[in-house]
Amino acid sequence: MILCVTLNAAVDKTYIVEGFRAGEIFRVKEVQVLPGGKGINVARAIRVLGGDVLATGFIGGHNGAFIEERLAAEGIPSDFVQIPAESRLTVSIIDPINSSETGLYEQGPAVCAEDWERFKEHFAVLLEKAEIAILSGSLPRGLAADAYAELIEMARGTGCSVILDTSGEALKTGLAAHPWLIKPNRSEAEGLLERPLEGVSAVVEGIKKLLADGQEAVAISLGKDGVIGGCGYGIWRVRAPQVHAASSVGAGDAFVAGFTLAWLRKGDFAEALRYGTACAAASVTRVGAGMLSPSDVEYLSRTIKAEKIT
Repeated sequence: MILCVTLNAAVDKTYIVEGFRAGEIFRVKEVQVLPGGKGINVARAIRVLGGDVLATGFIGGHNGAFIEERLAAEGIPSDFVQIPAESRLTVSIIDPINSSETGLYEQGPAVCAEDWERFKEHFAVLLEKAEIAILSGSLPRGLAADAYAELIEMARGTGCSVILDTSGEALKTGLAAHPWLIKPNRSEAEGLLERPLEGVSAVVEGIKKLLADGQEAVAISLGKDGVIGGCGYGIWRVRAPQVHAASSVGAGDAFVAGFTLAWLRKGDFAEALRYGTACAAASVTRVGAGMLSPSDVEYLSRTIKAEKIT
């Protein structure tokens, strides 16, 4: 089972607004409302692709009830820890005419020390059946920057591998706890390494530095340019196929979903990078994080190659 953790879960509301501009009133052409947060997006994509998954984290209030009920309706198993405060709302405004995306993301509820201890106890029980734990997204208010590091150490103690997809101080402190894989985007990796990563050679050198410092595996996503990833067996580049993009929201989460499934099924790092890239490309052709088509993934995966760099 793949355990997907979303500590700052959300209700994701997407508006399709043609010709959107700030400071004006518009009629919304289309509205989509889904449970969200990066870990939930990953869980949705894994479920769509036929994987065994469980979503967990914190939820609260009316938004939390919606998240739980809608996940059940989508056939995504979940087991969340309830808190009194309301789960957050995120709004994405997509303008198909100008090919623009605007995001408004609430901070979300604060988590107290007692709730955090309850979650760690819950997490320990869920780890007993997990092959891989995926820790994704921002930390809610009230939690220290080393919250993910605590969960990583717990998982490592049970032999469960961890994939960490976050940013800023949470990524830096999480890295020190030695997750199996980290998946920053270029900007997040630059913050982690404290240097620019412009060009393929710079990204490769950044991955080499992380591997030399003890990180087991790294995948740096480059948006429309694909991904470069490395582990002890080498470093590979996978170029993203050209597709008609409807929304980039959740593309990185689709990559994580595909990568994880391919790794569990085949144990081949380059193949996991390739399949994850196909999932990310399939994801951007549709509005809704994790709402990809397995047939699109299979078609795109046949067009993608993993090129070994070192």
